[in-house]
Amino acid sequence: ADPAAWLKDIRSRLKENGVLALSVPSAGGFLARLNPELYKKLRPSEHYFEPTPSAMIRLLKKNGFQIRKREIFGLHPERAVFPDTPVFRLAQNTLFMGVTFELYAVRRPAVRQKA
Repeated sequence: ADPAAWLKDIRSRLKENGVLALSVPSAGGFLARLNPELYKKLRPSEHYFEPTPSAMIRLLKKNGFQIRKREIFGLHPERAVFPDTPVFRLAQNTLFMGVTFELYAVRRPAVRQKA
């Protein structure tokens, strides 16, 4: 599981300005920030890579993508151990502490070397 290698592979398959849409579990979510140990126990085992939104943005930029849109959302009451209420959801989204985020990025043109 090498996210940078995966992004390089995806970039090589996209045309210039091709769009990459990702939906990723967030290590910056409410429970992960409040109680990291409990979060690690409750998260699904298939979540082997859980970056924060800012870390994923840095990784995308480093691998030749330009971010077009970021959405942070999501609450899984069974894992959050917090009430599933409109007020809590509003606070979670306002503070960018959702458990999932989406990023939309485009493949930047390759840097051309001068002859």
